[in-house]
Amino acid sequence: MPTLVLKNVPADLLERLSARAAANRRGVDEETLAVLDEALHARAGATPAAPPAAATADWRRLVGKWSDGDESAGLAAEIQRRRTRGRKVDL
Repeated sequence: MPTLVLKNVPADLLERLSARAAANRRGVDEETLAVLDEALHARAGATPAAPPAAATADWRRLVGKWSDGDESAGLAAEIQRRRTRGRKVDL
């Protein structure tokens, strides 16, 4: 996958980006890509990918829908654990 390097990022911009990343439970790199994706889709008039809050809401609607015999809350927790690569998540 190609790499993008940003130089001379103003400190206040990096602070705001870091705060947004933390709020969305993402790293700064992931958040930067999300911001770019949203901005480019907005310019093109398209709808960007669902934000993490929407994905979490979708997961919560699915809890209890599994019928494979495993506890659905445990499955949801496992999905979240793997998705966040070990970072602590409080839902």
